[in-house]
Amino acid sequence: MKIAILNAISPPLMLLLNWIMPSVAVAAEDCEPALVPATGSYRFVQGQTPQETYPAGTALGEIHFTRLPIFDETNPDENNPLFRWANRFHILTRETMVSQQLLFDSGQTYSSRILEESSRLLRTQGYFYDAEIRPVRYCNERIDVEVITKDNWSFTPNMSIDRSGGENTYSIGLRDSNILGLGKQLTVSSGRDLDRRSSELSYEDNNVLGSRVTNRTTLIDSDDGFMRAFELALPFFFLDSRQSWSVRIEDTERQDEQYFRGDDVSEVKHNIEDFELEYGFSQGLVNSTVKRWGIGYRYRNDQFGLADELPPPLQFPDDKELSYVYFKYEVVQDYFDTAFNLDQIYRTEDIHLGHHLSNRFGIAADAFGSD
Repeated sequence: MKIAILNAISPPLMLLLNWIMPSVAVAAEDCEPALVPATGSYRFVQGQTPQETYPAGTALGEIHFTRLPIFDETNPDENNPLFRWANRFHILTRETMVSQQLLFDSGQTYSSRILEESSRLLRTQGYFYDAEIRPVRYCNERIDVEVITKDNWSFTPNMSIDRSGGENTYSIGLRDSNILGLGKQLTVSSGRDLDRRSSELSYEDNNVLGSRVTNRTTLIDSDDGFMRAFELALPFFFLDSRQSWSVRIEDTERQDEQYFRGDDVSEVKHNIEDFELEYGFSQGLVNSTVKRWGIGYRYRNDQFGLADELPPPLQFPDDKELSYVYFKYEVVQDYFDTAFNLDQIYRTEDIHLGHHLSNRFGIAADAFGSD
């Protein structure tokens, strides 16, 4: 009985296998070889080959991230104790930070223009020495891409001492433009110049909480005052962006001095209040051209008073208050090219060859409270 049942099942099973196996073989033939990740010796744009064309509507498959260290230890010229220590000390930019700069995701329709613009966005980040995105495999009607980044040295200590004209000046500080591989910048410094002694703490974040929102915060404490600045903005981060906005606040107090033959002879106390709010909108990229409109409001108040140590100048400055609405218009043509070793040594540079028009117009009328 078992033999009879097996004989009855075998012909249909063999037909099914004969239909499946050729299909699998054809699919395997259509697939390009498996990904070979880029190595430390990878030559970026200058080693590119023309990209292949793929059928319209082809979807993106897997996105592979290859993060290269600062120095290539497979290169005998860079394989030394100092460079190896630098690679160990430096924290590579995290994969999540790289992915936050991309304009595409798996499953979306493949577009070589979007890949090129994403590469440009990566190269604008100061913590990358170079970056490139390339298609690496076509399989089952999907295109796998590789995102290649090479880190830049980001930790910068600073110390300088100078004496000129009988005056001593100095500066000391630390700056890290890629804290813990998170793409955030922190600067701590202290110094003295001919006008004042000051200490500064500043922080920059181009992806607040993983978004496209940027933040700039600066705190400066001086022996003659202070400066506090805060900015939160959503810029037009790529050509097809539809809106932008920004809020900026600055509060400053300082002493402005006048000099005669190298000696300070008068001074005034100067207080500044500065506020700006802006909103922009666009229809995106249309016929290889982007048109952007914006409207904003700015308020600035400069007040002057008597200082404590030196007399005021003969011509005492007048207080000034500006309050006005302004309009912006910008046109950008999508026409970019890349060059290597042009203005920056052994680095890929993005060159805008198209037209770029930007105009800003505002009226500081009495109706808005301006002097």
